[in-house]
Amino acid sequence: MERGSFRAAALLVDAMGRDDRIKGVLSTRINGLLGLALSFEPPPRVAQKRRARRIAADAEDAWSRMAPEDALGDLLKWGVMLGLGLAEKVWDTSDTARWVPRLRVWHPSFVDYRWDTQSYWVTTLDGQLEVPEGGGERWVVYTPYGFHRAFMGGAVRALAIPWLMRAWSRRDLARYNELYGLGMVKAIMPAGAADEDKDRFSRQVAERGAEPVIECEQDQNGKGFDVELVQAQGTTGWQVFPATTHEADSAIAITLLGQNLSTEVREGSRAAAQVHDGVRREVTRADAATLGSTLREQLLAPWVAFNYDAPSEMVPWPTWQLEQP
Repeated sequence: MERGSFRAAALLVDAMGRDDRIKGVLSTRINGLLGLALSFEPPPRVAQKRRARRIAADAEDAWSRMAPEDALGDLLKWGVMLGLGLAEKVWDTSDTARWVPRLRVWHPSFVDYRWDTQSYWVTTLDGQLEVPEGGGERWVVYTPYGFHRAFMGGAVRALAIPWLMRAWSRRDLARYNELYGLGMVKAIMPAGAADEDKDRFSRQVAERGAEPVIECEQDQNGKGFDVELVQAQGTTGWQVFPATTHEADSAIAITLLGQNLSTEVREGSRAAAQVHDGVRREVTRADAATLGSTLREQLLAPWVAFNYDAPSEMVPWPTWQLEQP
């Protein structure tokens, strides 16, 4: 039995969360959707039925309990980055009149994909449980790039190299700054000096503080110990670091937003800016479609069936109010 674990990729995504560029651009994508107004619309076939409109209104009232913003954000993040977001439906039975399933997102490091069953398996305290296509009774599985081999579409695959480029460029820039920003003290010793005098002088130079006093013994001809500050001469080689970082920044923005102009603070063509903003809206539109259909089929449908004993055609659509281009 062969299986593929999400653990390494999930931990890599966690590590990428410490990168300010990836965190900022990913937050832009997530908040670009979740920051929009959300409404619940009955399916067109039953839009005129009073019962369908009442179910949609009840769904809107209960939505904050079913899908809190932090849970939706995590579900969307894992779906974008790994191709798989997994959440458990935990039923709240405190209201005897109407039970509500609440999303509890699981970290993907507990998830495996088994090739023999072609399904996902999650490790719980009770052992491994299968997550079938469509989530089944217990799970909500968000796979925006398709259920089978969903991991092949995750953004983490394309972000790995730009993320490493940024990390290495920052590390090398810090070393460059250290080399060219801190001078080297050259301790000049006279030829033939006694070893104990050399050791004493070396210790004085090595242990210098903010305002050091170093004894430099010289004879009447000016020969003896001396101290000289040697500074590295800077070159234009430093330009490679911002160039590398900029290239990585653009790759990250293009991977997550489909374009990079909306993340750049610079003057440019208004027409080009509008085109890029249109691309970003299309990415948001795609997220709204995939996340909305998943939540309708796997979260709202069981809620409607359990509380209203209504057919699937009565399940409302969660609809984000997308801006018109």
